[in-house]
Amino acid sequence: MLRFQFVADAWPLITSLIVCAALAALAFRSRRRPLVQLASWFYLAACWVTVCHLLEVLTVDLAAKIFWMGLQVPGLGACLVLTAAITLITCERDEWIGRPQVRYSLAGFVVLITALAWSNPNHGAFWRTTTIDDGASAASVSLGWLGYVVLTICAFGLVLVVAGLARQSFSRTASNRPQAQLLAAAAALPLIASVLELLGLDPLPGVTNGVLLLFVSSALLAAAIFAFGQPDLKEAARQLVVETIQTPIVLLDGSHRILELNPFAERLLDTENQRAVGRPITQLWPGWPTDLGAKSAFEVSLSKLGVETYYSAQRTPLKDPSGTALATVVALLDITSRKRNEEHLAEHALRDPLTGIMNRRSFFDHAESEYRRARRRDHSLCVLVIDIDDFKGINDSHGQFAGDEALKTVSRISESQLRGEDLLARHGGDEFIAMLSEIEQAQAANAAERLRIAIERSSVRFEGQSFRCTVSIGVSYQWQVPSEEEPVAGIEALIRAAEAALAESKTNGRNRVTVKQVA
Repeated sequence: MLRFQFVADAWPLITSLIVCAALAALAFRSRRRPLVQLASWFYLAACWVTVCHLLEVLTVDLAAKIFWMGLQVPGLGACLVLTAAITLITCERDEWIGRPQVRYSLAGFVVLITALAWSNPNHGAFWRTTTIDDGASAASVSLGWLGYVVLTICAFGLVLVVAGLARQSFSRTASNRPQAQLLAAAAALPLIASVLELLGLDPLPGVTNGVLLLFVSSALLAAAIFAFGQPDLKEAARQLVVETIQTPIVLLDGSHRILELNPFAERLLDTENQRAVGRPITQLWPGWPTDLGAKSAFEVSLSKLGVETYYSAQRTPLKDPSGTALATVVALLDITSRKRNEEHLAEHALRDPLTGIMNRRSFFDHAESEYRRARRRDHSLCVLVIDIDDFKGINDSHGQFAGDEALKTVSRISESQLRGEDLLARHGGDEFIAMLSEIEQAQAANAAERLRIAIERSSVRFEGQSFRCTVSIGVSYQWQVPSEEEPVAGIEALIRAAEAALAESKTNGRNRVTVKQVA
């Protein structure tokens, strides 16, 4: 049964425990930055060591003191490991902590020295003899060879920690020099105490060095973090970019549910962050693709109040240190102007810029499809070639711009007279071409005649002027499309026949329709 006896040496330990516990509570309440998180665990480990040392001092039996001393070992190892981790962050090497080999090595060191201490009765290599130190009311041990090995490793680790912090303290480019200086002083204290102990010096007689070291080191660490600690500049910069960059950014989980939105994404989706979090993005963005596979970039459109906007989306996975994808960051770039320009260019590539109807290239593309359909369904085809009579005379009498207005008028009347499914294009110069399908020869001739009459009865108005123009039309008709002929060759044959018919109309006095049948 454990027996306790209160001694005066307990008061410094109790004071140290209260201070470390208060610092741990403060750190846990404000552990938003990695450095503060590590400090909170350091204070917790310091509390562990202090409690175990207090119990060691208060117990009477040697076996109990050895038990409590063994319990201190994992706490001391954790303090050293956490000090090393804090040093990595302070020296701007925080990415090392994310490496599995570093984390496993630090955790393995704590497990190893704990196992050596607790298995000492089996091998006696960690410490050899144990006695009660009457002056300190604690157990006094003589280390074995394994104990000296561990002590050497710890000393070497502290040397590296102090060296790294000292280098950061005197770096001209470091933004956290005061913090590094305080941390270097906190880490150097155990080294200084060890050197003094080797020299047989006791700077403060009657005070346990271990307690003093934990108390002072914890105070310096607190000053470094809370009084002189620099902000996490990388995180601050990252937040600044995400919050202020004029690019909508959305954070999605693996099920395409929204985890976070920046202000510009909130405006885009007409929602607030707290109302969007947890909802599938397809509820706020109909048409959002969810079957992208491994695609990192894609395009998506959003319709608001009848206006379509287009976005280029870039996906970047967020992964943990093991490489497992946790979420996906999607950055959206408005490409509506670019898409509009592409559509405009595509439209101009297929349309005649003056009249707005199809150009020759677009006509042939559509005519090939129409030719194949007529051959497949055994339908007839008809081609009209329309030419403005004496177009040169119009330009000479009224000017070139009046001639352009005449072309517009003829194209507009032709569109209104032909059926919606018929093809109409500007063939070049003052000529137009049309293709009609599923129509009888007499119907095609009547359609051409109605078009000629409509143009003859219309007036071209330009800058207060008004004049009339007429057209000559050549019609080629093929009642059955040959199954063996290629579409391009068949279309060209129809056009040549229509042009020949047009030439007859011109020869016979213009302003007339001539029909030729193609075999």
